[in-house]
Amino acid sequence: MKKNRSFYARLAVRSFILLAAAAMLAFSIFANSAGVFRKYANSSIPFTYRLNANSPPEYREGIGKAAQTWNNVVSSFWLFQEGEPTTAGRVLQDGVNLVYFDVRGENFMPNTNTIAFSSTFTTTAGGFRAVESDLVYNARDFPPASSGQSDRIDLQTTMTHEFGHHLGLGHQGNVGGPPGVGPLITSAVMYGTIGTGDTLRRRLHIHDIAGVSTIYPVWRMSGVVTNAADNAPLSNVDVRVPGSSAAILRSLEQTSQFQFPGFVLDTVLTGDTGQYTFVALNQTFQLTVDKFGFFPQNANVNFNPAGGIGQTQTVTQNFALTPTPVLALRGNLRDAATGAGLAATVRIYARTAQNPGALAVLNTGSDGAYSANLPSDEFYDLEIVPPYPYPDVIRRRNVYHATTGTTFDIALTPARVLLVDDDEGKNFEAAYQVALDSLSLTRRTWTVANAGTPSRDQVALLPAPRLLIYFTGEATATALSDSQRIFLIDYLEAGNALLLSGQNLAENSSPNDSLLSKYFGVRFAANSTRFTARGFPGDAIGDGFRGSLVGGAIQRSKDLLALTGEQQGETNRSLYYSAANPADTLALAAVRAENVAKRWRAFYAGFGLEGLGNLNDRKALLSRALTYLGSSPLSVAEPETHTAAKSYALHQNYPNPFNPSTVIAFELPQASSVTLKVFDALGREVATLMQDFKRAGQHQLTFNATQLAAGVYVYRLQAGEFVAARKFLLLK
Repeated sequence: MKKNRSFYARLAVRSFILLAAAAMLAFSIFANSAGVFRKYANSSIPFTYRLNANSPPEYREGIGKAAQTWNNVVSSFWLFQEGEPTTAGRVLQDGVNLVYFDVRGENFMPNTNTIAFSSTFTTTAGGFRAVESDLVYNARDFPPASSGQSDRIDLQTTMTHEFGHHLGLGHQGNVGGPPGVGPLITSAVMYGTIGTGDTLRRRLHIHDIAGVSTIYPVWRMSGVVTNAADNAPLSNVDVRVPGSSAAILRSLEQTSQFQFPGFVLDTVLTGDTGQYTFVALNQTFQLTVDKFGFFPQNANVNFNPAGGIGQTQTVTQNFALTPTPVLALRGNLRDAATGAGLAATVRIYARTAQNPGALAVLNTGSDGAYSANLPSDEFYDLEIVPPYPYPDVIRRRNVYHATTGTTFDIALTPARVLLVDDDEGKNFEAAYQVALDSLSLTRRTWTVANAGTPSRDQVALLPAPRLLIYFTGEATATALSDSQRIFLIDYLEAGNALLLSGQNLAENSSPNDSLLSKYFGVRFAANSTRFTARGFPGDAIGDGFRGSLVGGAIQRSKDLLALTGEQQGETNRSLYYSAANPADTLALAAVRAENVAKRWRAFYAGFGLEGLGNLNDRKALLSRALTYLGSSPLSVAEPETHTAAKSYALHQNYPNPFNPSTVIAFELPQASSVTLKVFDALGREVATLMQDFKRAGQHQLTFNATQLAAGVYVYRLQAGEFVAARKFLLLK
């Protein structure tokens, strides 16, 4: 192929399609060292290609369709046309744009992996530009499919690809060598790979269209955006167009992310001088110009019809944006139950990539009040870092700051789960936090290394039923101190729910330890070398569960458990370490225990839940365990059934109208954190009916509205990401 001589001695631009593992790769270079695109002068268009006189006649239709594919791009003035046949049969700068099917393989070594190549001759006279292109197809080794033969290479797709190189386009994605252009889009014609037997006849992808349109544009848009207050240019302004109406225009050296001449986009940013420019792919569209802190403006763009070869129409549209008033975004942080103010940190972010950092960081006093002067008519995200026992972080997204100022009060409720981190400085807490967040369960992380063991009074601040996850990770001799064991026993004796997890908890327990032997009814038997946890059939937590202990935190010392028969309540086997034979259930890994009289429930795993390598496995086990713990005798009873639900649903209350009681029913397809509230006609919250973690199924409760005045109300359900609301009428 004499690649070096072809590339450099003749300043040629060549592309190759290579066969590798039943796929073909290609590369092309289409700009010079200054980053200037190689393109044909307007005087060289239409581009007339000529078939070798010996080309099989059945190939002509596919070649013509490939050329017409590029001709049909309305936003590009490029034009292919077929000329008279030629006797030329090799790559040579002879004034002929050759298309040659090499049936004897004269241009290809034996056993070559090259299907076709295009070679473009260039000149520096009058600028870096193309003057002639030749294309040679290896018809000896890769017979082209002219009528959809499944064992051949699709002629139309290959020719469209090679003609794209004549235009000056590189490959979509980094396939086939440098430069590789744009994202890796396998459906694009300019993607550098095609499989043997590929007869898909690919259509042009929108990025293919953007590429040719930036080199030979029919319509170009430009303008300057300034500040109406002082006429200063505005940088980083969003100039937005509909999803497929614009293409970026830039040279190779102007970007490190994508090395290509065209890329479809819906937003262009102004530069330091306030200027913007792009190539339009549609004749008409609406342009929106927007910048944080300014009122947006719109403009309808209407280009004239295409004017012919070289007739690029440029529309200039300038904008002067008016700043929005800077007003106070204020509010109060209060406890939802008591109304007391809360001291916390409030961070306020703009909902725009133009302002990635916090615009304001505020520390509220004991009254919970916060206030920040910010541009109005904008949306903000608020991030609250409250004190214990509220969640680690509370976010309120998409808060609109009106042009009259905004008061946004936030009512906080204590975290649903207390996550006690006793992993001796490791970061295993992240595995639990991610899983709890994905289950929409609010959590407060308590780090023993920093704050010591929680006290009984601190635990009492959590909402009932109290859910505590205590994990020790891979801690060994100090996995649990005597005082920590006493704390957990007192916690259970107070009628609470506990999930306990760690690799060495049983192994490093003394023979006189009461926590594991009497409350969970287990002791250490040995270390397990198995790496799968399975659930016991019929168990409330384990039934149907299977999780791999590979891929998460390394489990070096998993505890194999044995039952003691000394339990103070009821102990049930939940999980076992699985061998090759899943029927082998002797290797006990986890148990659940409860004492109905003392109203506590607990789950203990002899391994770290952080060791479950799959997030879905972690979510599933936590969901099952917390559902079991949360529906213990500690829960406030409510009438409910647990028939399987296929989707989330909030039903109309019955009766409606009502006085003073009505029944509200809803369905959950999976265990979820549930909030059910009532609002009056002005949108004010008047009652919280439920804020709990509920298992999957059908649920209902009775609402007594004795304390409310007659009128129309709205009840609103939030379960995970699902939100629904309905109206009801209270009569008096």
